[in-house]
Amino acid sequence: MVNYTNRVMTALESAMGHESAWPDRQEQVVNSVHFAGLGFHGCIGLVDGTLVTWAKVQ
Repeated sequence: MVNYTNRVMTALESAMGHESAWPDRQEQVVNSVHFAGLGFHGCIGLVDGTLVTWAKVQ
C-alpha cells in the first residue's frame, strides 16, 4: 500500500505540483476541525478525493 501511495503522490506532484501545496499551520487547524466534524479526526487535506491523515510517530 505504501508503494501505491508513493506512486500516486509522485504522479500528482508531476501533473499538478503547481496547483497543490501543503497547508500552513492555520489551514491545517481549520481543515482538521472541518474534517473532524465529518468524522475524519486528524485529517488535514484531500488528494484527488482521498483523505490524507498524519499521526505523530512515537
